[in-house]
Order: sequence, then C-alpha cells, then structure tokens
Amino acid sequence: MIYLETEGSAYERGKIHGEALKKHIPRMMFEQITRHFGFTSYALFAKDILDTTNFLSAAKKWTPDLIEAIQGIADGAQFDFT
Repeated sequence: MIYLETEGSAYERGKIHGEALKKHIPRMMFEQITRHFGFTSYALFAKDILDTTNFLSAAKKWTPDLIEAIQGIADGAQFDFT
C-alpha cells in the first residue's frame, strides 16, 4: 500500500502526487484503451474525446479543483494533459 500525504493548492497536491507516483500510473491502460477504440495513439483518442464532447469545459465549470489536480498529476508524471 502506498500512502501519500500532500498539502497546498489542488494543482500543487496533484503535482506532488504525479511526481511521487509516476511509476505507478498505468500507462499500459492508456495503450489498451487506444487500441480498443481503434486509435493509433492515446493522444489522438484523448483529443477526439475532448473535441467531440463538452467534457473539459463542463468539468472546469463544475469541478475546477479536480481539473487543477489532474493537471498537476499530469505535469508531475510528465504526461500531456491536453
């Protein structure tokens, strides 16, 4: 079991999370999702989802701290969030 205690803004907590646990973030899961939906890369899959839905703008409106935390995780784990 991994226990991580963080503090700071939502982004700062997310970045600490991403940096500390980047080896445990399931990159293979992204590859499997990509293949399942017939895309050549996860980046194209994510772009298609974001371009064809209103997901990100709705999430920013209703859960801005969550989006900031996810951006921090992506930055800390060196993933491209957008």
